[in-house]
Amino acid sequence: MRKTVLVLLFNSLLLPAQTIDTGQATLKRILERLDAVEKQNEQLIREIQALRADLAQSRPPAAPAPAEPSPSVAERLDVAESRVEEQAQTKVESSQRMPLTFSGMALFNAFLNSKGAPPPGGYSTLLTGPDRDGATLSQSQIDVAFHGPELPGGGHVSGDVDMDFLGGANYQGYSLSLRRGIVNFDWDSRSISVGQDKPLISPRQPDSLAEVAVPPLASEGNLWLWQPQLRYTERFRTGPSSGIDAAGSVIETDEQAAFLNSYPPDTLDPARPALEGRVDFWHSYGDDQRFDIAAGFHISTTHVNGYSVPSRIATLDWNVPLTRRLRFTGTFFGGRNMASLGGFTDGVSLVPYSAPVAVHGVGGWSQLAFTLTPRLTFNTFCGFAAPRVADLTYNSNSHAASCAANAIYRIAPNVLLAAEILEERMGYVDQAHSIRNHYDLAIGYLF
Repeated sequence: MRKTVLVLLFNSLLLPAQTIDTGQATLKRILERLDAVEKQNEQLIREIQALRADLAQSRPPAAPAPAEPSPSVAERLDVAESRVEEQAQTKVESSQRMPLTFSGMALFNAFLNSKGAPPPGGYSTLLTGPDRDGATLSQSQIDVAFHGPELPGGGHVSGDVDMDFLGGANYQGYSLSLRRGIVNFDWDSRSISVGQDKPLISPRQPDSLAEVAVPPLASEGNLWLWQPQLRYTERFRTGPSSGIDAAGSVIETDEQAAFLNSYPPDTLDPARPALEGRVDFWHSYGDDQRFDIAAGFHISTTHVNGYSVPSRIATLDWNVPLTRRLRFTGTFFGGRNMASLGGFTDGVSLVPYSAPVAVHGVGGWSQLAFTLTPRLTFNTFCGFAAPRVADLTYNSNSHAASCAANAIYRIAPNVLLAAEILEERMGYVDQAHSIRNHYDLAIGYLF
């Protein structure tokens, strides 16, 4: 019995030692395996790096990416102009939370007129008054454009008000005066406009920085007077890049513009309603070229000295791109009693002890504009007003004509420099004709 107990006790002492020996052996084998796996991973990494190096050497050298062509001077100028237009305009919000855009031009004119009295009955801004030379900022402009709400049928409201500092009809001082102001209701195929603008039958005018407050050729064939009116326009597409625009308007005339100096003021109705219509046939050539030719008419009646004198005018205006750089524009008109829209000499003449006579005649203007570079444009234009001498009385204007040439250079995207020479001729019944020259240097800053 004692022997059995001793044997069991001895075995129990030996068992932990054997277990320890077995655990140490197992741990040793695990560490050996980990070392072997780590060595294999290092070997695999070296082989992958070697394969990558061999692959890179076997590939042909990659061709360099083609360099983007540098933009031309014209393209850079267009981009700069668009950025200036975006950044130079100050956009504010009206009380009705509609966006407003303020823009305009600060225009400085230095001018010199030749000797001689200014021709009577003319509109030319810097040719009127006693000054033979001088400088002015009065032709600077401010324009406020607005964009209104959407209209039923997919339309929208917009418009603008244009003002200058010429001082209204008397051309004195630097007081703010209204030039034109329009509210437009536009849809895809039609528009309704109400406000004050040039006559519907005379939408174009020559390009000039010498005469801005009053448009160029204002007494020599440019029907320009800004008058209250209501217009309706219907647009018809005849192709993907051509169409017909038909428009009609009711306009208020300025009868006092007919230079009826011989009439007592209380015998002349100063303003009369008129009906106008215009049909424009157009075709576009890309984004910046468009051909237009349009025909129009004007119908109204002058009330003076107890008589009704009809006014009938037929017009033709055009915009023809002769080449990509050369453009031909103008307006021609004819009829009777045409002075109530400006641009003509006499509208009605009075023979003592007889009925007033509507003065017949023709007039118009044309311009050639040559764009030498994106910065430099040359313009030459002429206009005339030729009434029928048989309808005139003593001291009436027998004819009026002007020709001018100018160069407009864009110093910077929003800075313009212009030089212009203009000659104005006025003829009179039974009197000597007058000739006056006008020289102008202008600098305009667009904002």
